[in-house]
Amino acid sequence: MIFKKIKEVITKFFYPDNLNQKKEKEIFNKAFQLRLVKNYISEILFKDLDKYKEYSKVDLIKELASTITNPYLTQKDIEYAIVEVWTTYRNKIDLIKNKIEFKVQDKIVIKYYKKRSKDHKKGDVRLFEVKLKSTKFSKVMSFLARYGYIGIAKKIENNIKSGKYKNDNKREIFYKTTL
Repeated sequence: MIFKKIKEVITKFFYPDNLNQKKEKEIFNKAFQLRLVKNYISEILFKDLDKYKEYSKVDLIKELASTITNPYLTQKDIEYAIVEVWTTYRNKIDLIKNKIEFKVQDKIVIKYYKKRSKDHKKGDVRLFEVKLKSTKFSKVMSFLARYGYIGIAKKIENNIKSGKYKNDNKREIFYKTTL
């Protein structure tokens, strides 16, 4: 007979009512200080987003952890706060870049009520829809918003000259029009 060891999962509940006032005050102060540190880190990252968006977690911790001192927080707490704020910014930057798309208004389609009803008369506007289209300019703007940086024109020019896009005509034409 084979006996399997069963893992017991123990959950602990945290009720602040059972704490003494000193411990409750310490926890509140630590949470408050964490919030202040996260806001400070967020301000630093936001001021120079282009610089920090290419940083790794380790590089960011090395640069920022030494500048932040707080009597209520340990160095590990500060490192966790840095990583949490950096991850949030990183995810939002990637999400924003993927969703940026420029389009031009093509036409507005308006639909009217054909019959009289309790709430509407015949001929009232039922709904309208704005139709959008892409143009060469809107495609270039979308590309630059997603992937653009200060030296991109030079890089595209070098890639075209080196023949990197010789096999892909659509891409070559797109990059030439982008320039």
